[in-house]
Amino acid sequence: MRQLRLLAAVAVVVGHGYVLNGETPAPRVGGIPLHTLGLYVFFTISGYLITSSWNRWPNLPSFVRNRALRILPALAAVVLLTVVVIGPLATELTLSEYLNTPQTWLYLSGVLLVCSYFALGALACHLRVDRRHFPALLMACLVVGWLLLGEFIAPIATICAWAVVPAAVLTIALRSKNTRSGVDLSYGVYLWGYPIQQLVLQVNPDLPVVYSVALTILFTLAVATLSWHHLEAPALGLKRLVRPRAIPRRQPKSAPCVTTA
Repeated sequence: MRQLRLLAAVAVVVGHGYVLNGETPAPRVGGIPLHTLGLYVFFTISGYLITSSWNRWPNLPSFVRNRALRILPALAAVVLLTVVVIGPLATELTLSEYLNTPQTWLYLSGVLLVCSYFALGALACHLRVDRRHFPALLMACLVVGWLLLGEFIAPIATICAWAVVPAAVLTIALRSKNTRSGVDLSYGVYLWGYPIQQLVLQVNPDLPVVYSVALTILFTLAVATLSWHHLEAPALGLKRLVRPRAIPRRQPKSAPCVTTA
């Protein structure tokens, strides 16, 4: 499942490379831009994994702490370095212009859409499907998704596809039996891809889009690897230092002894 989410994060980086280039349209899958589809897949799987974390230990303080340890260290590093280093190198606007341009705050409008994909993943976490039925379910999702993703039957078809595509993604992801161990670069790739992309274009704006995307992926994977080993994994290791006490189970009361004369 983590490998699929990493692939989705890379798809976001690739699609954004074409968007930032501005000359060549971004690749499309069934009429949906590659980076948009990657975004849907990434957040659907994230919703599933987050809900699985809650199901393993439904303790609110522990859940909030664990989510903070997973999300905040890498996010804080990206924001800090983007503001202090990448931003001043990449922008051509003054600080006042940057804060007042609508594009700066446009990302907030996508929060509600992103939440819907977290919800789909969370819902799927509570579904129980026999693994033997996964191939048939996957094929059905792909067939329906292929029909509904066409541009000529939008926008209703697109809305339907928003449910079908995550279903197909989760069908593939749920076949993986190991979702909790190993290196996870997907979050780092998702966070670092766009800032690094801006920096690559700022250094060489005339670079062909294929080379620009290739360099971005290379640098992003390198930075995501450093982030995992030196920031994210050590932060996750802090979870073992403070373990919540297990709630003792109540022992059933023994039946009263009845004697007969």
